[in-house]
Amino acid sequence: MTVHSVLQDEDDFRQNLGLDSIRALLGDEGAIRLLEKIGGTRVFIPVRVKTQDDGKPSKILQFMSYESAVKLSREFGGLAYDVPVGRKFRISHYRAQGLALNDIAQKVGASRRAVARALKKLRSEAQCSMKKAA
Repeated sequence: MTVHSVLQDEDDFRQNLGLDSIRALLGDEGAIRLLEKIGGTRVFIPVRVKTQDDGKPSKILQFMSYESAVKLSREFGGLAYDVPVGRKFRISHYRAQGLALNDIAQKVGASRRAVARALKKLRSEAQCSMKKAA
């Protein structure tokens, strides 16, 4: 295996494991939990998820359930994953839950004004896609 092929494999992996893939595998709630705990960092996805019963448990179990870790491992085991921050997704999710702008701002580490702008942009994008569909 050449350096070029390894880099190409990593690029393909990063393209395939975006936020949409994480949401499809773990569901929105699982994705939110992952982003809240380790968004913006790199995590190694083990080929086999080990529990306490196996001796030393897999590090990934510190921030997700065993079931979620196994799902991720089946699809992407053996690779390092740069977990996105997922700010727009988190803002939209929190707003749908009825959180106030100040609360959302604290959860995502942004100013209240930045959250308001993001929500305005998300509404505008939704309206544009609705017009295109019509």
